[in-house]
Amino acid sequence: MLSVRSCPILVRSLSYSSILGKNSINQGISQVAVRSFSSGCPYTKLKESISSRLLSLNNLFIEKTYPVRKEATKKSLGREIPVILVSGDLLALRYLGKRIEVNYIPEYYHFIKSIAHVACSMHTLDWMEKNGTCVKELKQKTLVDLSLLYKDIEAQGELSDLKSHLPILKEYQRLLQEGGSLLTLKDALLELVDKAAAVRLDALDAHVKELKKQIPLKQRKNIAVIVMGPALPREGELSMQYFKKALEEENSLKEQCPHLNGSLTNTSHVFAEQRLIYAESISEEEKAIELLTSYICDENLGQDLLNDKKIMRADFLMKAAKEQLNHLNIERFKGFFLRTLLDEG
Repeated sequence: MLSVRSCPILVRSLSYSSILGKNSINQGISQVAVRSFSSGCPYTKLKESISSRLLSLNNLFIEKTYPVRKEATKKSLGREIPVILVSGDLLALRYLGKRIEVNYIPEYYHFIKSIAHVACSMHTLDWMEKNGTCVKELKQKTLVDLSLLYKDIEAQGELSDLKSHLPILKEYQRLLQEGGSLLTLKDALLELVDKAAAVRLDALDAHVKELKKQIPLKQRKNIAVIVMGPALPREGELSMQYFKKALEEENSLKEQCPHLNGSLTNTSHVFAEQRLIYAESISEEEKAIELLTSYICDENLGQDLLNDKKIMRADFLMKAAKEQLNHLNIERFKGFFLRTLLDEG
């Protein structure tokens, strides 16, 4: 005797029934389920013994074999395979079982960044005031802080790099006192952005060159780089751009980054056997290493089985689904629900 649980289509229809109630949409779904049920759902023809064996075979990969390969791959990371990690101010190299760590971003970078952030605060103050919030005290405090900062920088002496930023501090104070469009800050802010990028890139390049001295030339072909960071800056993130260029130049084949030809996602790049990965929303180093381990194992599996490195990192059915959708007559939701409402009316 067929059970409800033995047919996924029927189970799904009953779930929809409890959510949608008895209407025309639900009736249509139920009719599909009944037709499938009455004609003999293919899943119900599988005997328990067959299902059990299939489950066992599937678990062989998931629980027995794949974890062994992952563990072996993970042990090679930071030993045979050099791994560079970037997280905030931190730059680290794991190689031959050792770990070297440096704080590579200079204080000057943070100074420039903080000055630029003042414009963001002023924009928010302006928004708050326009929406009825009293910001008089906040504006006064900001003016006092800017004035004191201005005096402190002036006292640094003529040779201080900080003095070049006095004009924007002066403009901040003027806008707070007199009002006006924040767009007057545009050129000064873009100059700050350029300066910040140059300072950080110079520092990153200098420290990476020192770390590379720890890696023999023949081992650099296998180097892996993980950049850890939040979701929003993943596209075009400074460290990702730097290492993309560095790996392209390091690679003797000068293989074009697959991101540029659309064969990989925006957050992962492969240069021959070198890898560059953006570990989105990951701040713990071991979790980043785990992500890299999965990438390498999935690449090898996809390459060896289907001659496609990326297929295991995307939906396995992606290519097949794209092809099948070309032959499927899908009813668009807008028209579908409109007709449903008319029928119910």
